Amino acid sequence: MEASKIPEGVVSIRFLFLILPLIMGTVHCIWKKNIPHFAKVECFLFYFLTIGVGLQGILVGNLEIYHSDIVSAYVGWENSPFLVELGEAYLAFGLMGILSYWFEGGWRSATAFGYGLLSLMTSLGHYRYFIYNDHPHQAIMGPLIVSNLILALCLFALLILRRTINGR
Repeated sequence: MEASKIPEGVVSIRFLFLILPLIMGTVHCIWKKNIPHFAKVECFLFYFLTIGVGLQGILVGNLEIYHSDIVSAYVGWENSPFLVELGEAYLAFGLMGILSYWFEGGWRSATAFGYGLLSLMTSLGHYRYFIYNDHPHQAIMGPLIVSNLILALCLFALLILRRTINGR
């Protein structure tokens, strides 16, 4: 599949997983007035985990497992069984993100840290490939790299804030 045949919404939906947690967290914090700073950080972490990690991980995981030909065309690489394995990792993190609704504390930290590392490392891998191999899909790789980096940085920042405010 050529880059021109990939639906335009595929690029913009990645940013939806960044914007929705910000909107939901802001609305939640405004609605619940006078909540302490730690609770605000937990609120944003919750929405980033359930939407940014959970829903996105499940969507990306399913795409990479069941439609690896479309995903490989999207990133401009050959289709490989390793893409299915990466999809399984995304799906596992997606389920962990959704389960963070019920599990708190260390579960949320581990999920955020693990998915943040996965997003950071895959972004750097795509960037390295993009720079050194004259990537054929330059128009769509930028949003992929940027959205993954922003999500990783948001998760890491929330974990640092959580630890700083909580003192543990």
